[in-house]
Amino acid sequence: MVRSVSIRRSLLVNLVAVITILGVAIIVTVGVSGRLAVRRLSGSVIMRTTEQVAERLHNFFDPVAAELSGDLGHPGSGDVAHGGAVV
Repeated sequence: MVRSVSIRRSLLVNLVAVITILGVAIIVTVGVSGRLAVRRLSGSVIMRTTEQVAERLHNFFDPVAAELSGDLGHPGSGDVAHGGAVV
């Protein structure tokens, strides 16, 4: 026996199915775009932080390196050629 379905019930079922499918599609789209945005922004933050740290390290070590390279070869500066004594 074939059971007849009213047009209202058929429309209601189809409307609920379309709304459910659209809702799932929107949630998936928002989730994927959110992940991409987080990856892009975190990569940007990591690059910026790395550049700042490198700049700070250069600013910290440049005076020391300049002072060490300027002192090499002077008597009493710890040069091995002058008796090996470190002063």
